[in-house]
Amino acid sequence: MRNRIFFALCLLLSIGMTACATKDEPIKIVAIQSLPGVPDGAIHIKEKIFRLRPPETAFDHAVFWYQIAALHQDSAANQRPSGIILKSCKIYQKDQNGNKTLLTNFEGDSTLGPELGGLFVRNPRWFKVDAHTPIVNQKVLSDGLAINASSTPDKIVHWWCDRFAYDKKYKYQVEMKVKIVGDVALQIGGDYWKGQSSPHTGWHAECKGTNNCEAFVSEWYGDSRGRYVTLTQEL
Repeated sequence: MRNRIFFALCLLLSIGMTACATKDEPIKIVAIQSLPGVPDGAIHIKEKIFRLRPPETAFDHAVFWYQIAALHQDSAANQRPSGIILKSCKIYQKDQNGNKTLLTNFEGDSTLGPELGGLFVRNPRWFKVDAHTPIVNQKVLSDGLAINASSTPDKIVHWWCDRFAYDKKYKYQVEMKVKIVGDVALQIGGDYWKGQSSPHTGWHAECKGTNNCEAFVSEWYGDSRGRYVTLTQEL
């Protein structure tokens, strides 16, 4: 049943892409504001800036992370296949004059392995435990990576990029090009980290005794109505 739902999503997304562009015409990327709709139980329901800079010099790396979830967990509310197609995700370093240097570029041409994300618990509350299972129902299409969130409505699809060295002289920007389809929402966040490979050691509001420290969370972004959209955030 899940396979049928997943391939139905792929078909739905493929039809949407055909409507946006022909074979010889590149897809036009447009930007939209966040749309109404926050997944049940979400920890942060709107954009929040926790801190503009790391609290101490030991936090010398950073990471952008991303998550999608079905708006409702009830299976009856997830009859319509819903998810995203991730076309690209670029991370830039910006100097004081606004000049950008590309650090990483995910082009949606591979699936997300367990080292980059997973399905996290949603009950009895979001991220009650750090344990997670691999992301399922993801498929590389001709124009990006499709991830079906409606097939696992009781889970949060949460993934991240590789950590990068954080220099306070610069700003860092993520630019995501994505199509959001159906009853699902997407959120972007950022964390500061101690070192390139330190393990997760829990959460503390003031980052005391932890290896990571929250920077920001974005608004929730909803159905992009058949269009690819460009979402940007900075830390």
